[in-house]
Amino acid sequence: MDRLALSFDLDWAPDFMIEALTERLERDSLPATVFCTHRSPAVDRLLALDGVETALHPNFLGDDRDEARVLRALHALFPLARGLRNHVLYHHSRLLPLYHQHGLRYISNDLSFLQPQLSARYDYTGMVRLPIFWEDDVHSVYFDGAFDLKTQVDLRQPGLKVFSFHPVHLYLNTARLEHYSAIKSQLTDQRALAPLAGQGVATFFEQLVAQGAEHFCTLDQLATTFAARTPYRGAFEPGPSAEQ
Repeated sequence: MDRLALSFDLDWAPDFMIEALTERLERDSLPATVFCTHRSPAVDRLLALDGVETALHPNFLGDDRDEARVLRALHALFPLARGLRNHVLYHHSRLLPLYHQHGLRYISNDLSFLQPQLSARYDYTGMVRLPIFWEDDVHSVYFDGAFDLKTQVDLRQPGLKVFSFHPVHLYLNTARLEHYSAIKSQLTDQRALAPLAGQGVATFFEQLVAQGAEHFCTLDQLATTFAARTPYRGAFEPGPSAEQ
């Protein structure tokens, strides 16, 4: 089995959901990459776990459309971050120099759902691209709400496998996005929420841990291994300003 990577897009989840994620990762000392949207006491505790990597999850489509300012503000909150995944996987090529100017080395923004033979690669600027193999909300749509790792995902097929989870779907054990949409306005009220019974994102996660935990690593570890084996041979220079 090739290496597997757990990643989590925080997406402004309330602290009680992030605390539940922290407890689950800590229980089995699971390495993971956390793509951060905000700071809070719960986020700080999550990032303090051994084996947890801090990365950025900027929202370039929010109220502030100044992309340089958005990234600068988020990176100031998490200066140790070395990688990013943009909210809703938004991207365009003019963002690449901006990433370099912040010292970011990888981006995990390309969704290739369940595709075999995935691998790390450089883009033309020397940024390491780590494709996403699986994402919880996409699985819900693709498999019409059915979640069973053993019959739906072949962990033995060759290729890099980055798994993308969201704390909210893990907490709720989301199966169908219609249910999530129906209770979205109540997500900050812990008393109004209860995990769904049956198969869903949480049961899938437990199956994944049971089968693949010894193969887990962080995305920064993947990028580091790739870069050590495959030097970037281009001549790209990010320049003084990402806005030029």
